Amino acid sequence: MPFIYVPISICSLGIIQSKKERCNITIPINGTIQNIAIINNQKIKKGDTLLQIDATPVNIEIDFNEKNIHQLNSQLNDLNNLAKYTVENAYTYIPTIRNEQYISVKNQFEKEMQAQQDKLYYLQNSEQRQTILYQKKINAKVDLEKATYEYTFAQNEYKIFISDK
Repeated sequence: MPFIYVPISICSLGIIQSKKERCNITIPINGTIQNIAIINNQKIKKGDTLLQIDATPVNIEIDFNEKNIHQLNSQLNDLNNLAKYTVENAYTYIPTIRNEQYISVKNQFEKEMQAQQDKLYYLQNSEQRQTILYQKKINAKVDLEKATYEYTFAQNEYKIFISDK
C-alpha cells in the first residue's frame, strides 16, 4: 500500500510566552529610566533598544574617580621625585613637586638640614679655634675637650638626622 503525504496545519488562539514565566532584564549601571522604547506585545530582537537610562549619577562618579586618579598620580610623581632627593644632592637636584603637602615637607626638611649644617659649621670652627688657642697655651685643655665633644656630638646628631629622613 502506497503512502500519501498530506500537509496538516492547526490554527488556534492563545498567548505565546517564553519558557520562563518572567524574563528579568539587568543593566550594568544604576540610573533613572528616561524612556521606555517598547510597547506591549511588540516583537523585539537582539540588539533592540528597550529602555533609555539617565546615567548622570554614574557620570558624576566617573568624573570624581578620574579626578581622584589624576590627584593620586600627581602624588605618586611627587613621591618618586622626593625619593630621588637626598642630602647628598640637595643643592644640585631640585625635585618638581606639585602637591602642597609634599612641598611643605620638603621645605621643612631643607630648613632642618640647613640648621644642622650651620650648627656643624659653627662647632667645627669653634673646635679649630680652641685647638689653636690650646696649642698656643692660651686656653685650658678642658675648653678644647668641650669644643671637641660638642662638635662630635653634633656630627652624630647630623648622621642620625640624615638616616631618619
